[in-house]
Order: sequence, then C-alpha cells, then structure tokens
Amino acid sequence: MYNSRYTYDRRMSYILGLKLYKDERILNILNYMTYNEEYMVMMAEAWLLSTIAIIYPSEICNFLKDLKDNTLKRKAISKICESYRFDELTKDKFKSLR
Repeated sequence: MYNSRYTYDRRMSYILGLKLYKDERILNILNYMTYNEEYMVMMAEAWLLSTIAIIYPSEICNFLKDLKDNTLKRKAISKICESYRFDELTKDKFKSLR
C-alpha cells in the first residue's frame, strides 16, 4: 500500500505502522519512505518516524541525517521535539540535523 496511487491508502499504511513501532521489523519501512507531495501522507510519515524514534532513536537519527526530503525531515524533527517522550539531550541531537 505504500506505493498505491491513492493518497488515503499510502497514508493509512503509515498509520497502521504505528501499532508495530516496538517491533524491530518496523525499521524496514524506512526503505519505502519516498517523497510525497500530499500533505496528509507526509504528516503520517513524520508521525510514524517520531513514534519509531521512541524505541530506535539512533536508527531514526541516521535515517533523517541521510534523508533528501527536507520537508519530511523538518516535520519529523518537529514532532520529536514537541513530544514529552524524549529527553532534552535526545531532542538536541535531532535538532542538530536541521
């Protein structure tokens, strides 16, 4: 569903991934994240990235460091920095990627 031509399908596939954020296999989803011009898809991706970062912060940090899509990178970092689940040190680490 990640490569569906329908916006809702792509968005829903990322939202469904939220249930699996503690499973290490969720990191495979990083291979499917590509540029999305649809706002709702990009927001779902950012939300999923920030949730996965709770359990796998270094993996998400490395992914964001290499990400070419600056809009998604900024939005994911913003969601991480707004969250109460991260300490200030972790938030600063992500902020440095901007």
